[in-house]
Amino acid sequence: MQGSLEHQSPQFAVNTTFESFSALKLACIRAALLDIYEFDPVKVDSGQYTLKCKDKECSWYLHATSVGETDTWKIRTLIQQHTCHGLIHDGHCNIDEEFISIEILPQVRSNSSVKPDVIKFLWRAASATTQPIFDKALADMATIDPKSVPWLLSHANPEHWAELYFPGCRYGHLTSNIAESLNSWILEVCKKPILAMFESMYEYSDPNQT
Repeated sequence: MQGSLEHQSPQFAVNTTFESFSALKLACIRAALLDIYEFDPVKVDSGQYTLKCKDKECSWYLHATSVGETDTWKIRTLIQQHTCHGLIHDGHCNIDEEFISIEILPQVRSNSSVKPDVIKFLWRAASATTQPIFDKALADMATIDPKSVPWLLSHANPEHWAELYFPGCRYGHLTSNIAESLNSWILEVCKKPILAMFESMYEYSDPNQT
């Protein structure tokens, strides 16, 4: 691969800190897009975030951890140089709904050449639960801007942003707010002594328990 994170993304270095897990995750996706590679999460939990290049033979590796009892995350280990050839296919497996909503949609909205209806039909496609509705939303997008659909599908696999193609269950929710709320609560509870932690979890699962 030509270039490396060291060259393209100077914000990536050992001891670099991020104000939140979301900021770290988005920075990793931006770097992957910039340097044209994909990564696989090796370990993701409340205290660790470990990534490896999707090419199993590549040496690129990133390991970050949370800092104490704060929301801050810090890169602890980083092998920046890639030994792979980068992406050789369209699309990008690391682009997800959160990245689209935070990174792509604001740019689309700020682009005066993009008509507002394109954004409306994009969200309609994302929330579609049947193939006809999904296809109709993309067709409506193409009617307004013929280049929008090919660009979208070539940059983001529908499995990562469309309800219809998502392999798991989204339960009709298209944001990460619920997961973030639960995660925030869990992180707070986990700071308690073991017995108090179990008691809090029990009370949370049964709010009518006295």
